[in-house]
Parts: sequence; structure tokens; C-alpha cells
Amino acid sequence: MNSLLIKLLLFTSITSCFYGCKEVNFSLLDKKEYLRQYKKFIEEVQAEHMQYERKDWIKTDNEHHRYAHKLYEHYLPSMSLREKIEVGKYPVMYYLCRYQGTVQATVRRNYGKDAAAFKQNISEIIDSTYKLYDNYGKTVREVIPQNGRGE
Repeated sequence: MNSLLIKLLLFTSITSCFYGCKEVNFSLLDKKEYLRQYKKFIEEVQAEHMQYERKDWIKTDNEHHRYAHKLYEHYLPSMSLREKIEVGKYPVMYYLCRYQGTVQATVRRNYGKDAAAFKQNISEIIDSTYKLYDNYGKTVREVIPQNGRGE
């Protein structure tokens, strides 16, 4: 009976340790690998965030939480000041992409064709304003004489 109890306790301890390490992923990363993977994750989010949908953000938010909180707290004591500064900017970069992507998805979902027409109208206004300004500048330069006396 004691032997069975000891085996059960040993199995439970090993299983708990395995799942605990797997959850935080300490056993798979050293500090340099953590820094490299976190940077790669942020770069991927920056490159792809405009295509993310709600389900993508749920997955990405969970992964970001893992990097920005669980793993960060684990590696923080061993980080240099330079590494802390580098990693410290990642959440800002992430949330800029996060909210830009969310706004883009909301506009696409709620306004669709209206947003495309609005973008076209704004582009035409900007282009025509530029042409007017450019022509105005040319006209002013032609009116002002080279000698500056208004002749």
C-alpha cells in the first residue's frame, strides 16, 4: 500500500512539474532564445496584423500575454538594462498593431463599401488640393519679378 501511495505521489509530482513547465515554457527557452522569439513574434504581428480577424487576435493576445508577462517576469532578473529597454518597447508596438488592426477590421465589417468610397473621395480631394497648391505656387513665382521690386 505504501509503495502504491509513493508511486502515485511521485507520478502526480512529475506530472504537475511537467505541465507547469510546459505552461510557462521555461524548460524550452533560455534568455537569449526568449528575446529572439519575442522579437520575431512582434515582427510577425507587425507584418500581418491588418489581416487578423477576431479569432486571430484571441490567439495572438494569449501568446503576447505569455511573452509580456509570464516569460518576462521569469527572465527579468537576468536581463541587462539594454535588454529591458528593448523588451519594454514590444508591448507598445504590439498594442499599436492590435488597435490599428481592430479599427481596420471594424471599419471593414461595419462600413465595407462606404469606407472604400470614402477613401476614394479623400484621395481625390488630396490630389486636387495638391494640384491647386502646386499651380498656385507656380503662379506666385511667376508674378513676383526676379528683382523683387514688383515691376
